[in-house]
Amino acid sequence: MTKRPLLPTCYAALAALNTLEQSVVKAMVVTSLLLMTVFDAKASDCLVLGDSIAVGIGQGLSGCAVQAKEGRTTRQIIGHVPKNHYYVAIISAGSNDGERASLVSLRMLRSYIQAQEVVWVIPSSKFKAALFVQYIAQEFGDRTISLDRVLSNDYTHPTNTGYRLLSSTLAQFYQLK
Repeated sequence: MTKRPLLPTCYAALAALNTLEQSVVKAMVVTSLLLMTVFDAKASDCLVLGDSIAVGIGQGLSGCAVQAKEGRTTRQIIGHVPKNHYYVAIISAGSNDGERASLVSLRMLRSYIQAQEVVWVIPSSKFKAALFVQYIAQEFGDRTISLDRVLSNDYTHPTNTGYRLLSSTLAQFYQLK
Protein backbone atom coordinates (compact mmCIF):
# COMPACT_ATOMS: atom_id res chain seq x y z
CA MET A 1 0.00 0.00 0.00
CA THR A 2 1.21 3.47 -0.77
CA LYS A 3 0.61 6.43 1.46
CA ARG A 4 -0.84 9.50 -0.26
CA PRO A 5 -1.70 12.98 0.99
CA LEU A 6 -5.38 13.31 1.79
CA LEU A 7 -6.24 16.85 0.73
CA PRO A 8 -6.08 16.34 -3.07
CA THR A 9 -8.26 13.23 -2.74
CA CYS A 10 -10.69 15.07 -0.46
CA TYR A 11 -10.99 18.05 -2.83
CA ALA A 12 -11.48 15.78 -5.84
CA ALA A 13 -14.27 13.91 -4.07
CA LEU A 14 -16.01 17.14 -3.08
CA ALA A 15 -15.73 18.58 -6.58
CA ALA A 16 -17.65 15.61 -7.97
CA LEU A 17 -20.65 16.28 -5.73
CA ASN A 18 -23.37 18.90 -6.06
CA THR A 19 -23.64 21.80 -3.58
CA LEU A 20 -26.12 20.10 -1.23
CA GLU A 21 -24.09 16.90 -1.12
CA GLN A 22 -20.90 18.91 -0.56
CA SER A 23 -22.35 20.57 2.53
CA VAL A 24 -23.41 17.20 3.93
CA VAL A 25 -19.98 15.68 3.27
CA LYS A 26 -18.23 18.66 4.81
CA ALA A 27 -20.41 18.46 7.89
CA MET A 28 -19.74 14.72 8.24
CA VAL A 29 -16.09 14.26 7.43
CA VAL A 30 -13.95 17.21 6.38
CA THR A 31 -12.76 18.24 9.82
CA SER A 32 -11.40 14.79 10.54
CA LEU A 33 -10.08 14.30 7.00
CA LEU A 34 -7.68 17.22 7.30
CA LEU A 35 -5.71 15.38 9.95
CA MET A 36 -5.56 11.94 8.30
CA THR A 37 -3.83 10.20 5.42
CA VAL A 38 -5.26 7.87 2.81
CA PHE A 39 -3.84 4.51 1.78
CA ASP A 40 -4.38 2.76 -1.51
CA ALA A 41 -6.28 -0.40 -0.72
CA LYS A 42 -7.44 -3.31 -2.81
CA ALA A 43 -11.19 -3.87 -2.73
CA SER A 44 -10.61 -7.36 -1.32
CA ASP A 45 -9.16 -5.64 1.73
CA CYS A 46 -12.58 -4.21 2.59
CA LEU A 47 -15.37 -5.66 4.74
CA VAL A 48 -18.86 -4.23 5.16
CA LEU A 49 -20.49 -5.87 8.17
CA GLY A 50 -23.85 -5.52 9.85
CA ASP A 51 -27.53 -4.87 9.29
CA SER A 52 -29.69 -3.50 6.46
CA ILE A 53 -27.75 -0.23 6.49
CA ALA A 54 -24.56 -2.21 5.81
CA VAL A 55 -26.38 -3.99 2.96
CA GLY A 56 -27.12 -0.61 1.36
CA ILE A 57 -23.59 0.70 1.83
CA GLY A 58 -22.14 -2.57 0.53
CA GLN A 59 -24.16 -2.25 -2.69
CA GLY A 60 -22.19 0.91 -3.43
CA LEU A 61 -18.85 -0.76 -2.68
CA SER A 62 -19.04 -3.61 -5.16
CA GLY A 63 -15.54 -4.93 -4.55
CA CYS A 64 -15.91 -5.23 -0.77
CA ALA A 65 -16.80 -8.41 1.05
CA VAL A 66 -20.30 -7.85 2.47
CA GLN A 67 -21.49 -9.81 5.47
CA ALA A 68 -24.79 -8.08 6.20
CA LYS A 69 -28.48 -8.85 6.44
CA GLU A 70 -31.63 -6.90 7.14
CA GLY A 71 -32.83 -7.06 10.75
CA ARG A 72 -29.62 -8.32 12.36
CA THR A 73 -28.98 -7.30 15.93
CA THR A 74 -25.46 -6.74 17.24
CA ARG A 75 -25.47 -10.18 18.84
CA GLN A 76 -26.45 -11.77 15.52
CA ILE A 77 -23.77 -9.80 13.68
CA ILE A 78 -21.15 -11.17 16.09
CA GLY A 79 -21.91 -14.67 14.79
CA HIS A 80 -21.13 -13.59 11.22
CA VAL A 81 -17.76 -11.88 11.63
CA PRO A 82 -15.31 -13.36 9.11
CA LYS A 83 -11.98 -14.57 10.48
CA ASN A 84 -10.06 -12.82 7.67
CA HIS A 85 -7.92 -9.75 8.25
CA TYR A 86 -9.00 -6.65 6.32
CA TYR A 87 -7.47 -3.29 5.60
CA VAL A 88 -10.77 -1.55 6.42
CA ALA A 89 -13.93 -2.82 8.09
CA ILE A 90 -17.11 -0.76 7.90
CA ILE A 91 -19.57 -1.73 10.63
CA SER A 92 -23.25 -0.86 10.94
CA ALA A 93 -24.70 -2.22 14.17
CA GLY A 94 -27.14 -1.21 16.87
CA SER A 95 -30.16 -0.01 14.90
CA ASN A 96 -32.04 -3.28 15.51
CA ASP A 97 -31.05 -3.70 19.16
CA GLY A 98 -33.81 -1.56 20.68
CA GLU A 99 -33.65 -1.64 24.47
CA ARG A 100 -31.19 -4.56 24.29
CA ALA A 101 -28.45 -2.23 23.01
CA SER A 102 -25.39 -2.60 25.18
CA LEU A 103 -21.76 -1.62 25.39
CA VAL A 104 -20.92 -5.24 26.15
CA SER A 105 -22.25 -6.62 22.85
CA LEU A 106 -20.76 -3.76 20.79
CA ARG A 107 -17.39 -4.18 22.52
CA MET A 108 -17.52 -7.93 21.87
CA LEU A 109 -18.32 -7.32 18.19
CA ARG A 110 -15.39 -4.91 17.91
CA SER A 111 -13.03 -7.37 19.59
CA TYR A 112 -13.69 -9.91 16.80
CA ILE A 113 -12.92 -7.47 13.97
CA GLN A 114 -9.49 -7.93 12.42
CA ALA A 115 -8.79 -4.78 10.43
CA GLN A 116 -6.19 -2.07 10.24
CA GLU A 117 -8.92 0.58 10.01
CA VAL A 118 -12.45 0.37 11.42
CA VAL A 119 -15.28 2.75 10.56
CA TRP A 120 -18.51 2.62 12.57
CA VAL A 121 -21.72 3.84 10.98
CA ILE A 122 -23.45 5.62 13.85
CA PRO A 123 -27.17 4.77 13.93
CA SER A 124 -29.81 7.47 13.99
CA SER A 125 -29.63 9.52 17.18
CA LYS A 126 -33.16 8.27 17.97
CA PHE A 127 -31.55 4.97 19.06
CA LYS A 128 -29.71 4.67 22.37
CA ALA A 129 -27.19 2.50 20.51
CA ALA A 130 -25.92 5.66 18.76
CA LEU A 131 -24.20 6.80 21.97
CA PHE A 132 -22.87 3.31 22.63
CA VAL A 133 -21.41 3.03 19.11
CA GLN A 134 -19.69 6.40 19.51
CA TYR A 135 -18.28 5.31 22.87
CA ILE A 136 -16.91 2.01 21.51
CA ALA A 137 -15.40 3.74 18.47
CA GLN A 138 -13.65 6.21 20.75
CA GLU A 139 -12.50 3.44 23.08
CA PHE A 140 -10.84 1.56 20.20
CA GLY A 141 -9.62 4.64 18.31
CA ASP A 142 -11.93 3.90 15.37
CA ARG A 143 -13.48 6.36 12.93
CA THR A 144 -17.19 7.10 12.69
CA ILE A 145 -19.64 8.38 10.11
CA SER A 146 -23.09 9.58 11.14
CA LEU A 147 -26.39 8.84 9.45
CA ASP A 148 -28.34 11.74 10.94
CA ARG A 149 -27.98 14.08 7.96
CA VAL A 150 -28.81 11.51 5.30
CA LEU A 151 -31.84 9.75 6.83
CA SER A 152 -35.08 8.96 5.05
CA ASN A 153 -38.57 9.44 6.46
CA ASP A 154 -38.28 6.31 8.61
CA TYR A 155 -35.46 8.01 10.60
CA THR A 156 -33.48 4.77 10.52
CA HIS A 157 -32.21 4.18 6.98
CA PRO A 158 -30.46 6.62 4.65
CA THR A 159 -32.20 7.88 1.53
CA ASN A 160 -31.01 6.47 -1.80
CA THR A 161 -28.88 9.58 -2.21
CA GLY A 162 -27.63 9.08 1.34
CA TYR A 163 -26.49 5.53 0.59
CA ARG A 164 -24.69 6.73 -2.54
CA LEU A 165 -23.07 9.55 -0.58
CA LEU A 166 -21.90 7.25 2.23
CA SER A 167 -20.53 4.67 -0.21
CA SER A 168 -18.78 7.22 -2.41
CA THR A 169 -17.28 9.03 0.59
CA LEU A 170 -15.91 5.77 2.00
CA ALA A 171 -14.70 4.64 -1.44
CA GLN A 172 -12.87 7.93 -2.03
CA PHE A 173 -11.37 8.01 1.45
CA TYR A 174 -10.07 4.42 1.36
CA GLN A 175 -9.46 4.22 -2.41
CA LEU A 176 -12.01 1.40 -2.82
CA LYS A 177 -14.09 0.46 -5.86
